[in-house]
Amino acid sequence: MKKISLITSVALIASLGLVGCGGGGSVDSSAQGNISIAGTAIDPELQHATVCLDLNQDMSCSQDEPTATTDGNGAFSLSVSQAQVDGNYPLIVINGIDRESGEAFKGKLMADVSTNIQNITPLTTLAYAHKQKDMGKMEKILGLTHDEIHENMIKAAEERGDITPLKIALTLEKSAEALAPKDPFQFYKNCSEAIEHAKNTSSLKDIILSITPITMRSKMDSFLKEVLNTSISDAYALSEFTRDEALKWSIDHESMMEEITNP
Repeated sequence: MKKISLITSVALIASLGLVGCGGGGSVDSSAQGNISIAGTAIDPELQHATVCLDLNQDMSCSQDEPTATTDGNGAFSLSVSQAQVDGNYPLIVINGIDRESGEAFKGKLMADVSTNIQNITPLTTLAYAHKQKDMGKMEKILGLTHDEIHENMIKAAEERGDITPLKIALTLEKSAEALAPKDPFQFYKNCSEAIEHAKNTSSLKDIILSITPITMRSKMDSFLKEVLNTSISDAYALSEFTRDEALKWSIDHESMMEEITNP
């Protein structure tokens, strides 16, 4: 995947001058050669979450790694070097508070750094897990374009009334909580493998059910039908509905962790 070059960064900042969050493309390059990577962490927006470039690739944020904290809108700006950008290290977001629910975020989201404006969402997490495989097939099964996978889905819902990216992102995140509550990224890896071996006519629902244990399949099937078929158009109402459906079918994070602790 094409990475950011400092020459391009300098040219862009000279012509654009500003760094934006959540879409578009401008670059902030300092006298020391640092690059500003900006975006939004969305589940929906994650407030006061930790964002880092995972240099040692241990799936966590260490003290010596470039780190930022998201603001009240989930936005972040991270200063990194060109060498770090070229190293194919992932962005990770952990902790923080879900803006819609007010609840602590217990998951983990990731994104490959392919542009200076990089959102971090359930969709980019799946894309990161799938990056060495057939991205075209993944996009077809999700029913989304490359740009839709990497955009700010809250803004897409609010500004153009397109709830599909957000609906799919929320479905992925709640499915991750249900099927891999201890290690959410394992769900995305399993989902990626299932996509690789799936038929081109497969749907996201087919993919998720294919990696769901038989004992949970009925509940997951009901959850997926309700969420993927809803016509709720407001972004935050859709998020609340998805969360309520997960609670209804006892596939929310707390229920799944309790089941693991007390089988």
